[in-house]
Amino acid sequence: IMGPAPATSSKAQTDICNCTPQEPASSDYRHHAKHVGLPGATGQTVSVAEILTWEQGPSPAFDAPRSGRETQEFLVSHAWLQLAWENPGDCDLHLEISDVPDKTAPRVIVETPVDGEFCPARQTLQQQLAAHGFTLNTTSGELATPLPVQVLGLAFQDAEHQRGSQFVATVWEIHPAIVTVIGQ
Repeated sequence: IMGPAPATSSKAQTDICNCTPQEPASSDYRHHAKHVGLPGATGQTVSVAEILTWEQGPSPAFDAPRSGRETQEFLVSHAWLQLAWENPGDCDLHLEISDVPDKTAPRVIVETPVDGEFCPARQTLQQQLAAHGFTLNTTSGELATPLPVQVLGLAFQDAEHQRGSQFVATVWEIHPAIVTVIGQ
């Protein structure tokens, strides 16, 4: 995945829950491990800086179940949302967060699946971003100004490949996740 086109505010807002994946689930790396529910409404507190220090072991097998840290729920109580778009391949929301608002800060990928249980969270995030003049869809991308967010989700070790902007600095993600703009 190379990433989205530059963000534009002229695109119409679409129903963020009505997306049909362009790629079959069978081609999605660790699809079944990523498409699970969240175990609760709280998680172990962690910062983006801490996630960036997590050991990056060998890539799990294509169909590997969750194990180790991936079975734990985490709460990033404060981060900066730098990039947001809906990936047309799998319809997940692909977000990049950093520990500080600097546009070149190291980032962690966060993803909110297209699965129905995440629809309310997807809609809320889309509305929150729209309130800041940002249209979240398949052509959006880098936010002009980073926004403070909170993230709740499960750790996930992705494979080493091009998965986002040049600022993504780890294979660790929070996926699935619920992202909320804070301070509104």
